[in-house]
Amino acid sequence: MKTKFDAITAPPRAVRLHIEAGNCLDIAIGKKDPAFAADLIDEAIRLARRARELTAAANDPGKFR
Repeated sequence: MKTKFDAITAPPRAVRLHIEAGNCLDIAIGKKDPAFAADLIDEAIRLARRARELTAAANDPGKFR
């Protein structure tokens, strides 16, 4: 199950990663090269996933041991 990103309970690094994921998507929308846009979207997915993992770990430290 995917967890929703919560900027209120997220550590600062997770918030930065979440913002960077959004930036990647913003840039991808404007690109005409589909391969480059796909790479940016893949990077956005990785950044967003890591932001969710960091938030989950911060809210439940025993979860990732």
